[in-house]
Amino acid sequence: MCCHQATFAQTQHSTFFNDHQSTLRSLDAPSHLGKRINTISVQLPSSYFWAANSGTSFSQFRDFGTSDEVSDDQVDDFVNNLQPVNAAGLGAQITPLTIAAKIKNNNKELFTFSLGTQFNANTSLFYSQNLAKLIWQGNKQFAGEEISLGPFSANAVAYNEYFFGASAPLPVDLGDITIRPGFRVSYITSFGTVHTPTSNVDFYTAQDGRQIDMDLDYRINTSVPEDNVDFSAGTGYKLDLGTSVEIGSQAMATVAVNNIGFTQYTVNTHSYFNSDTLRYEGVETELIGQQEAEDEEFDVVLDSLREFFEAEESEKSFKAKHGPQLILHGAYRLNEREHGEGDNVRKYHQHNIFLTYKQGFQHVYDVTKRAEFQAAYMYNLNTILNVGANVGYGGFNRFQFGAFASVRGGPFVFSLASNNLLGLFPSVGTGVDGSLSIALNF
Repeated sequence: MCCHQATFAQTQHSTFFNDHQSTLRSLDAPSHLGKRINTISVQLPSSYFWAANSGTSFSQFRDFGTSDEVSDDQVDDFVNNLQPVNAAGLGAQITPLTIAAKIKNNNKELFTFSLGTQFNANTSLFYSQNLAKLIWQGNKQFAGEEISLGPFSANAVAYNEYFFGASAPLPVDLGDITIRPGFRVSYITSFGTVHTPTSNVDFYTAQDGRQIDMDLDYRINTSVPEDNVDFSAGTGYKLDLGTSVEIGSQAMATVAVNNIGFTQYTVNTHSYFNSDTLRYEGVETELIGQQEAEDEEFDVVLDSLREFFEAEESEKSFKAKHGPQLILHGAYRLNEREHGEGDNVRKYHQHNIFLTYKQGFQHVYDVTKRAEFQAAYMYNLNTILNVGANVGYGGFNRFQFGAFASVRGGPFVFSLASNNLLGLFPSVGTGVDGSLSIALNF
């Protein structure tokens, strides 16, 4: 097997498109564990990084940061070109070791299992275009309508993950059809988190502009280290489930639901939350020159706003969900070939086409409800060299273009991949990532 790519939702996809990576693909699609390996796969230490945003290009960020003065036109262009919900984030993953082994009877697979550990760290920010429009252009544009200003949430987490996975073909005769379920269960030890499970603000401006109604519902949970470098903030679990249906050797469809579960935080915990409704009817000015009366009335309004936005606080333990997501994946293969002799004959397809869809169920950590679509092509040369490219849209990015390659020499497999190379072109790029690693396959 080859390099370990991250299981970061909405970001890394090359494991789905490279047949040298079926063990690594199983970290997102558990039913793929055991596909296209002989007996044992050992993943050596590897690393992966990503940075992405769906709001604007890198060049626009650069212009904001380097310009002595940002013009109104620049801000208008930024605000008007935002997505309804925008995501920005960055993260890294280190994989010390992953082992997969296939158990056989009379040279026929019974099941395949895997053991491994990962370190993950990521941070993210989710924000709405409506909030940006309100801040920059005021509320007059929303007169007579109720809008949502959410989400506006910041999240961060760092944790170790120890996992066990298994997959097996169902022992039923369905002709050319093979059904393969799989699962992966993980034990989580977290170093800390900033977790925003709720960040909703409904905002209404009356048609005549005489009143504003706001309905607020938000919660922020934190558990962060202080002086202890061996800090352990909480523990939890995560479950991934999946099933694949393969028709002959050419077509396959996969469905998976990942990140089921939560981490329980018990150390240095703080929660800030509020759920309230406010009607603001402005400050009435009866006579010009009554400054003292105006100031008193304005102070009353400010006190009301402070009370509205003031959060309750708790130091109780809390549960942080990992952010469930749905994955749909399809593959179609052409031009079947054979490579090798005798017992070492390998069957493969030269041309391979893939489609992947990912959808998160909430905005948290590295998961977003912004759907992501990917399409890819891979060329397989004698099972020794795999090269391909992918295009995509959505998730933490806008448009994406990536490339990947892996080469096998004896038991060693070397892999290099980037799901998004457009970051090298700042005028159009909204994200960048990369990975590099070596593995052994026996």
